[in-house]
Amino acid sequence: MRDAQQSPCERIVPRDAVPLEATGQWLGRLREQGFAVIKDIASEEQVTEGKALLWDWLESLGSGISRHNPTTWGNANWPGPLALGFAPTHGGGQCQAAWHFRGLPRVKEAFAAIWETNDLICSLDSPILWRPWWAGAPQRAGDVTWEPRTEGLHCDQNPHTRRGFHCVQGMIPLCAVTPDIGGLEVVPRTHDDATQAYLREEYSVRAGIDWLRLHPADKFQGQGMLVIAHPGDLILWDSRLIHGGRSGPGVQGEVAEGEENAMAPDLARCAMTVCMVPRAKASAEVLE
Repeated sequence: MRDAQQSPCERIVPRDAVPLEATGQWLGRLREQGFAVIKDIASEEQVTEGKALLWDWLESLGSGISRHNPTTWGNANWPGPLALGFAPTHGGGQCQAAWHFRGLPRVKEAFAAIWETNDLICSLDSPILWRPWWAGAPQRAGDVTWEPRTEGLHCDQNPHTRRGFHCVQGMIPLCAVTPDIGGLEVVPRTHDDATQAYLREEYSVRAGIDWLRLHPADKFQGQGMLVIAHPGDLILWDSRLIHGGRSGPGVQGEVAEGEENAMAPDLARCAMTVCMVPRAKASAEVLE
C-alpha cells in the first residue's frame, strides 16, 4: 500500500491498459487488484459520436445550454446534483449517449468475459460531467464556482449483507484522465476478504443499502490512487473495492489574451458509467 503522506498528485496508477483480446491479463488484474483498465474499448470515432450525443441531450433540455458557449453552462441550466457532477436527472441514464456506449459490441464483450455468458442486462447509470472550474477557464455564468465535490472514498457493496463477488462496475472516460483534472481513484486490493472483514467491524449494518462511505478518520483515507486513462478506455472495478472520485487542482497557468475565445470549449471531465450482469442474477420483478 502506498504511503499515506504522498500528495494526491503523486498517488496515481499510470496508464497500463491492456487490449480487450488479452482477456486473461486484464481479468487477472481485476481479480488480484480489484480493478483493471482495458485499452480503447471505444474507438476515437465512437468517443466523438458519444460526446456529440451527450451535448445533443444537454441542448435538448430546453434550459439554454449550448455546447459552443460556456456562459450557458451555468447552474440554473445544468442537470443533476451540481456539486458532484453526476447527471442522473432529466433522463440522463436513458439518454441516447448512454445507450450508445452500452450498445458497443466491445463493451458487452468485456462484461461477457467477466461473467462467462452473453445473456446480460445493464444498469441505467448516468454520465459524469464536470465543467471547467479553475482560474482562466471559460466564464462561470455568474456562479460562484463549478469545482466538483466528490463523494469521497466508499464501496458500493454492503460488506455485511452481500459478501463475496457480486458485481463489476465500469466507466468509459471521454476526456483524458489526468492529475490536473482528476477522475476515479481506487485503493488497490481492498476487495479482499481481510478488508471486507475490517469494514464489517468498523461499520454497522445498514439493511437494504449497499453504498458505504468511509468516515474521515478511516485508515484507508489518503490511500486512493487516481486511475490514469485515455478517452475510450474502459475502467473496471469490483464493487467491493474502496474507491471514489478525486478532483485535481485544475489546469494551471495563465491564458493569453484572446486565447480563451480561440479555444473550442470543452468539459473538464466527461465519462459514461456502464455496468452489466447476467440476466439470471435479476429477479422476475426487476426484469418486468
